[in-house]
Amino acid sequence: MVWQTSTLNSFGRSCQSTERKFSRAAERLGCSQATVTLRIQGLERILGEKLFDRTYHQVKLSLAGRDILPRVQTIVDQHDMLFDGFWRGKVTGKVRLGIAKDYVQPILSRPTIASRWKQC
Repeated sequence: MVWQTSTLNSFGRSCQSTERKFSRAAERLGCSQATVTLRIQGLERILGEKLFDRTYHQVKLSLAGRDILPRVQTIVDQHDMLFDGFWRGKVTGKVRLGIAKDYVQPILSRPTIASRWKQC
């Protein structure tokens, strides 16, 4: 059985959202709503249980979801503490991206981003 911490983190973030919307969890995780949905569906397949009761406008934790939530949160917290300890103060430097100007120009035309962008 293979699972990733990102899958468990998606489940945990979805539970933290006051509206219980996958889109809110996606915003917090920096990924798409579809990615969160796929991760949760994959976790449900592995466990053989539905973790959420879904309706058109609402997502509620199922009994199985409420049961595993504390354990999932413990795993995610332990994972974060492990890597925070290793990476604290060690991740530094610049990130350089090579992106086609035609693709990125609409995004970089926003004043707050454009002021920090250096064209090469």
